[in-house]
Amino acid sequence: MPAVSSSRYGDRSPRRRATAIALTVAAHLLLAWLLLHLGPSWTPSTDEPTLTTFDVAPAPGAAAAPAATRAAEAERRSSSTPRPAPPLRVPTPSPIPAPPVATTPGMLALDFDLGTVPRQAGEASPDRHQADSVAAYGPGAGPGGERLYGAEWEREPRDAELNGYLPRGVPADSWAMIACRTIPDNQVENCRTLGEGPPGSGLARAMRQAAWQFRILPPRMGGKPMIGAWVRIRFDWTSAGMRAR
Repeated sequence: MPAVSSSRYGDRSPRRRATAIALTVAAHLLLAWLLLHLGPSWTPSTDEPTLTTFDVAPAPGAAAAPAATRAAEAERRSSSTPRPAPPLRVPTPSPIPAPPVATTPGMLALDFDLGTVPRQAGEASPDRHQADSVAAYGPGAGPGGERLYGAEWEREPRDAELNGYLPRGVPADSWAMIACRTIPDNQVENCRTLGEGPPGSGLARAMRQAAWQFRILPPRMGGKPMIGAWVRIRFDWTSAGMRAR
């Protein structure tokens, strides 16, 4: 009896195991089918995006609006930008004249230039010698009774031309007057002393010795130069130096 029961139990066990395995496989297949058909689709979409273009016509007056806006913006910027201040004009200071150099009697102011001395109203400049000359003195006032004319300088003597002839110890406010005869090339010769002050100062003699360097225009009559006429030359010695006229 016990042997029969053991044989039956052994026959049932393989069948049960096969059935269990089959049911398990079927359950897994059913679960996989459900997941594939009931779950969300993972198929990527093949639809390509479509690009749509369109034109929008500007409203009337829209083109002029940006130009007006830019003009207003430029005007606002120009008004807000500070303008540079005009340059200050610094007044030029007037030159301060140099004080006169004080000289002692008997010493010559070496920096004095007779060419810088202004002419008197009655003296004409060299470029305006067209009218007839006027006699400084009447007939007989010059050497040998000749008529004497005022000197008209072509070029007044320079300091260097007089320094070597001026005597030492000449007092201030001295003067000398000489008469010279005109020769060609605006030169003079044969100078004579007409007077000096104070007497004996030697200033007239010094001017006669330096006269070979003088350049004086001859007097004119009828627009023509009178070579050989006599001219009167005066020199004044002051604290400012020598002055010829």
